[in-house]
This record gives sequence, structure tokens and C-alpha cells, in this order.
Amino acid sequence: SYLKSTLQERVQDDPQLSRLVFSADYTLTVTRDGRITGVTFRDARGGSEADMRKLTALLQDVRGLDPPPSTMVFPQLVTVRGRKSSL
Repeated sequence: SYLKSTLQERVQDDPQLSRLVFSADYTLTVTRDGRITGVTFRDARGGSEADMRKLTALLQDVRGLDPPPSTMVFPQLVTVRGRKSSL
């Protein structure tokens, strides 16, 4: 989906988060100018509390996304996954 793939790329680009295996659920909103707002942590499997705080901060700082489709209703429930990279 539009949002999931973009957020996965951000996680994989982060040196700390890209080394972890986790699944975290959030609700969030994307504004018409491509900012993520209203990030609310829901639940996680794997990862420490500190890791989830870092992930939440990363999501809150996302800017420059493509505008969401006009049919997309917010807030959206999104699951972000960390998959240990081989680097």
C-alpha cells in the first residue's frame, strides 16, 4: 500500500532499526503536504520499549511523502515491520 511501503523504506534506512526484528502497530494521519501527524503507538511484537520509542520518533519526523490518495480515510492503522538486514 501507499503508506506501508514508504514507511518500510524509512525503517530499513535507519542503522539501528534495520538490525531489529519486530512488528509494530500505529494509527497515523498523512497531511496533504506529506507530513505524518497524530502518530499513536498501539502494540508491538519484538523490539524493546526503547526501540519502539525510536520508531515512534522516526515516524513523527517523516516529511516529504507523496500526497495521500483523496479516497484514503485517516487515521490509518499501519503495521511497520523490522526485518534484520544483512549489512
